[in-house]
Amino acid sequence: MNKRGYKEMVRGVESSRISYLIDEYVHNERDREIIKLNLLNGVSYTRIADRIEPWISPRAIQEIMNRWMPVIKEHL
Repeated sequence: MNKRGYKEMVRGVESSRISYLIDEYVHNERDREIIKLNLLNGVSYTRIADRIEPWISPRAIQEIMNRWMPVIKEHL
């Protein structure tokens, strides 16, 4: 699913609920930060990659989103 699909998936859900689900079900601190930056703050994959760690690529950010979003969706 692309990033627009993820934003559509959580549309209408309170940000506090999304934040709770991320904190509860995403077990990696870096991944939690990445998902929150994208879903809650609208930060692009490229900007997240630049912000998190210099070696991480936007593609790696997308893979992280693809890994965890089904878990979050399951609990919406």
